[in-house]
Amino acid sequence: MAKKQLDLNLLPIARMLFEERSESRAAEKLGMSQPAVSRALKRMRESLGDPLFVKSRRGVEPTAKGLALVACARDVLSKVQSGLFAHLEFNPATYDGVFTISTTEAAEYWLWPEIFRRLRQLCPDSSCRLVRLPVSGIPHELEHGSIDLTLGFFPTLHGNNLFQQGVLRVRPTCLIRADHAIRGKKLTMKQFERLEHIVVQAIGRNLVVDHVLAHHRIHRKVALVTSGYACLAPIIANSDLITTVPLGLGLRLAASSPNLRVIEPPIEIPPVLVAQYWHRKFHTDMRNQWLRSVVKEIISTQPE
Repeated sequence: MAKKQLDLNLLPIARMLFEERSESRAAEKLGMSQPAVSRALKRMRESLGDPLFVKSRRGVEPTAKGLALVACARDVLSKVQSGLFAHLEFNPATYDGVFTISTTEAAEYWLWPEIFRRLRQLCPDSSCRLVRLPVSGIPHELEHGSIDLTLGFFPTLHGNNLFQQGVLRVRPTCLIRADHAIRGKKLTMKQFERLEHIVVQAIGRNLVVDHVLAHHRIHRKVALVTSGYACLAPIIANSDLITTVPLGLGLRLAASSPNLRVIEPPIEIPPVLVAQYWHRKFHTDMRNQWLRSVVKEIISTQPE
């Protein structure tokens, strides 16, 4: 006759019987009744085909198979407890894992150098992996833990199980050559419409600037449309072209090139919200909470 499969819920009872050598004391420590412990012991005996614990002058003593069961019970319960509490606690000073974040090219260039510097200070043995994903795939990757966090301007990113935290409102600005014939701190409408523009249209992004300009019936001459920011600095630094970018990104590009400077657009363009997103499954995860707090702390110091 095939033996029944052992119910792993019985393992704590086997361990307590061994430690207390008494059904009544084991029941008291476990918060159970003695008949319930007796029934549990009966189920273990039936599953394993062995008495497991036999009566003696000291109470109950384990058989050889009972000793093997207790050893397994201790090992399993120890691993469960250590594994569980490893996820309930997080020590950045000793963490040596990988943080995986999906982000935009702009945020990667503008925000991540400072975030990464701070992460390396607080969590020196960790590493980071930055990825760019289509907006439609982000909820699935967050849910399954393939990515820990999403950071950037994602106006179309929604989901019932996604949390969102706005971390920075970003004003658009314009970027031109430092020694451009146009001086001053702000463009006139005539200058803005006369100049040729580079337009960045990242896939799946809401073209806020285009919408605002269309609303005000402002036309711009587009000389180049690109899906990323990598070509902006060398082209603008060596031409009369202009582009509109987030202020923080514009300042970083200008700081990295001696022949670039920022200049205000002719009209006020509403700021966009940079946010971080995570899945409900990881809302109380200590590691994820810590990562979110570091990102928010660093971004709050950035220019809007």
